[in-house]
Formats: sequence, structure tokens, C-alpha cells
Amino acid sequence: MADKIETDSTLPDVPASKVKEAQLSGIQDAIAEGAKARFKATDGIEDNDPEPGITPTYDVFHLQDLVDLDPDALKDTLNGKGDRPVSLSEGQVAGLLEVERSGKNRTDIVKVLCDYLGIETPYEVTDAGPNYTNDVNRSAVKARG
Repeated sequence: MADKIETDSTLPDVPASKVKEAQLSGIQDAIAEGAKARFKATDGIEDNDPEPGITPTYDVFHLQDLVDLDPDALKDTLNGKGDRPVSLSEGQVAGLLEVERSGKNRTDIVKVLCDYLGIETPYEVTDAGPNYTNDVNRSAVKARG
């Protein structure tokens, strides 16, 4: 093997030992990247990944009538008070948030569910819904209903 690798005139010649070092470094990097990819593909969580947040539970269809409650009644219900107290996991409440965002997407209901979960935006637990919520005049709804 030559002592130097000749390059074009715009680059300096590279000593063969430096080429070997670069190749070894590249091989080590490729092995490390492959190991990371395999680890992540098998449900591993790398140290630099964010902590997993709230995972929505999708078996909430038997509970979806809760989102049709008045916002104050919903808040009481979630807190184990009121006429129909329930004990729900964070995942179930996140699932209800996804149901609401996928359906009526009412601002006041979304806010109650987000407040209960301690999150600032529904996107922390779901991708459902548009980038807005629907304001609802509850007094007009009660007058009609």
C-alpha cells in the first residue's frame, strides 16, 4: 500500500495511516448507529429519548358520554364527586380527550380534560383534531335543549 493517497490538486495528500484511522472510525460509527437502531426497533428507549408521557387508552367508548356532560359536571365527575363519580386512569382521560378532539372538539371540554391531565395542549397526548377548538355557547344550547 502506498504511503500517501494522492488526491486532486485542491486537496492535500493524505497519509495512508490517516485513511486507515478514518475508515476505522467510520466503521465504529456505523456499528454504533446500527446498534441504536436495533435497540429502538425492539422497544428500547435510549437515554436521550424524552420520558414517555401519558398514553391514551382506546377502550373508552363505554365512557364517551362523559364528554357530553356540562364542563363543571365533567370536572366533578373526574375528581370523584358529583352525581356520577368515576375513577379513571390518565390513559382513559387521554382517550376521552382524543374522542372529544375527533368529534365535537369543544373548547371548554378540551380545557377540562387538559387541566385534569396537567397538560398545556392536547397534542401532548393525541394528534386528533384540527389546530383549533370550537367555542360553544352553553346557555344557547340549554335553551334549545
